[in-house]
Amino acid sequence: MVASPLSVFTSLSMISLAAKGLTLDQLQRTLRLSPESLSTMSAMIASFQDVEGFDMANLMWVPRGVVIRRSFADQMNDIFQTKVREADFRRSDLVRSFINRRIGDVTHGKIQDFLPPGAVGQDTKAMLANVVYFKGAWLHAFDESDTQEKPFFTGRGQSIDVPTMHQKNLFVGGIFQDLDAQAVFMPYADNRFGLLMVLPNRYDGIDELEAQLIGDAYTPTLLMRRMFHRDVDISMPRFNIEYGSDLSPILRRDWR
Repeated sequence: MVASPLSVFTSLSMISLAAKGLTLDQLQRTLRLSPESLSTMSAMIASFQDVEGFDMANLMWVPRGVVIRRSFADQMNDIFQTKVREADFRRSDLVRSFINRRIGDVTHGKIQDFLPPGAVGQDTKAMLANVVYFKGAWLHAFDESDTQEKPFFTGRGQSIDVPTMHQKNLFVGGIFQDLDAQAVFMPYADNRFGLLMVLPNRYDGIDELEAQLIGDAYTPTLLMRRMFHRDVDISMPRFNIEYGSDLSPILRRDWR
């Protein structure tokens, strides 16, 4: 499972600027939004501009002819650094193709055809997107000569031999007996970002670990508070991973 809390938080924060009543109250309480947090978000988004290998774009389109309040447009520009643009949603395939190309450009071609046919229609009232791309170098780089074929165990306990990188270095790590797992935080070169990996001790323990992390409301912050610098011996395969989820059922819950 791969998720971007930054993308979800940013997109819902953009929606909050146009919300009112119960919807606004639920968004503010769920996201813990305040004028101060929106100001902090503005500074955070601006700070990303000088990070090498990091691109982020906030995008919004509304039907052609819709009148946008000046205050809303100003907030979208000042906080999220984007303009509210018009689109002729009656030409749904053309609009969908344009949005997909825009997302593809921001992600350097890594995400193609994000919106499937039918995702945009004449009844579309607004289209919002947060797009994040990051390509970083490790602070502690792997030595290519240490890459060897090693067994990788799938969630079903089966194994396949894959090229596996290896190094031993000082990292922030932790052993979690309550999760029957261990974790390591691997920083990228500028030390502003890092990869937090949590690995079950059992080859067939990934489903149980994921359920426990979600059920017990573990967050990266909570995990990191229980980790400290230690010598860690890491073997890690090179991998590609994709994940998709429909947020509609979650957003339909009663958050009162």
